[in-house]
Amino acid sequence: MRPEVLSRQPRTNSCRALVQCSRVDSIPSYATVTVLFIFRKDAMPSPAPDAPDQDPAPDGTTKKSLWRRKWMIALLSVSALLVAALATALIWASSSYPANAERLEKVQSDAHLAYEDLGDAIRIKPSDDPTGQGLIFFPGAKVEPQAYASLLAEAADHGVTVIIVKPPLNIALLQLGNLDSFMALAPEVDTWAVGGHSMGGVKACQFADDPQVSSLLLFASYCASTEVSDHPGLDVLALYGDRDEVINRQEVQNFELQFSENASSATLNGVTHAQFGDYGLQPGDGTALVSISEAHQLISGRFLPFLLDR
Repeated sequence: MRPEVLSRQPRTNSCRALVQCSRVDSIPSYATVTVLFIFRKDAMPSPAPDAPDQDPAPDGTTKKSLWRRKWMIALLSVSALLVAALATALIWASSSYPANAERLEKVQSDAHLAYEDLGDAIRIKPSDDPTGQGLIFFPGAKVEPQAYASLLAEAADHGVTVIIVKPPLNIALLQLGNLDSFMALAPEVDTWAVGGHSMGGVKACQFADDPQVSSLLLFASYCASTEVSDHPGLDVLALYGDRDEVINRQEVQNFELQFSENASSATLNGVTHAQFGDYGLQPGDGTALVSISEAHQLISGRFLPFLLDR
C-alpha cells in the first residue's frame, strides 16, 4: 500500500540526520526511510531553570530593590513633613507677645524693687523688708516673661520675692526639671507658692506635689489632671475674667470639681484673658470692659491676700 504523503515542512538548519537529511517531500513513495532529527538548543526552548526569588523589573532591578526604593521615598517624604512641621512650630513659637515697654521700664527703675534678668528667670525682690515668701511664676504660651513684671511687681512691693521663669521658646510646657534651681535664686525664702497664666498655669500644676510648695496660684488657667484633688492640703486660688474668650469653660468647670476646702476661684468682671499679663490684645480674646490698670488692680486685690496670708 502506498504511504500517504503528509504535509510539507520547510528545511531547517536546526536538524541533522544521523542516517540522511533530506526534504520530507522527496521521500520515495515506495520506501520507508527513518530519519532522526536532533534539534539544536536554540531551536526549541530548554526547560526553565529554577526561577530566582526576585523577578527582574523592566529596567533590570529586582522586586527587592523596588521595595527598597519605595521605602526610601516614603522615609524621605515623612522626614520632609517632620522638618516642615518643626519649622512651622519654631516660627509659631518665635512670634511671642511682647511686654508693654513703658510699664516694664517703670518696674525696672522702681527704687523700692530689685529687678534682675538672670538668664533662665527674672527675679523681682523687695529692696526692704522681705517677708520670706516667694512666688515662682510660669508665663502663658508665646508671652514674653517680662509681660508679667508690672502685675507681679505688686507682690514684690509687699515683700514677696517673685521669680518669673523664662522657658524655652516661651512655652512653659517645654521647661524641664524641678523647681530647685529657681528656689536657689532666693535662698532667704522659706514659703513658696507656684503659679502661672494660661498654659503656664498648667505647668505650675505639675509642681503641686513638691514638698516645698504650699500654694498654687492660677491666672486664667486650670490643672489638666488631678493634681489638686491628689493634694487636698494645697492652698489654691484660680482667677478668671468674664470677658475671657480664650479659655475652655468646660475644662474650668471640670477643674473646679476637684476643689477641696482649701481651694477657691473667682471671676473678675470686665477682664479678658490677656489682661492677666501686659502684652496687649490676643487673637480670639474678648473685649475688655476695664483698662489694663484697672484689671491689674482687680487681680492684685485677689491674689495679694492669698499670698500674704500664708
